[in-house]
Amino acid sequence: PAAAATPEATPVTVAAQQVSGAPPDFVLQLGAFALEPNARKLADHLNQRGYDAMVLHRRDHDGRNWFVVRAGGYGTAEEAAAAARHLREAEQVPVMVVHPRPPSPV
Repeated sequence: PAAAATPEATPVTVAAQQVSGAPPDFVLQLGAFALEPNARKLADHLNQRGYDAMVLHRRDHDGRNWFVVRAGGYGTAEEAAAAARHLREAEQVPVMVVHPRPPSPV
């Protein structure tokens, strides 16, 4: 008889799903940090678990620097919400679905 599968994280559910090279309509944001090493620590942890997380630099309206951890790329809000639920449950991290925007000039 076949052994029962153990529940595991399925990182494939948060993999980028871009079509035709166009930027995704929705991505997952997993954190925003004032210090880059803190953002890299989270991204590295998620990447070691098989997710495709990246750190992006952003500057807010007051000129403060933020290092944002993001993953995935989805064409619909429903796809992004499903991936966010999975990541929240599997990795116990806060997740927001966001619309990406171009990076701020450094």
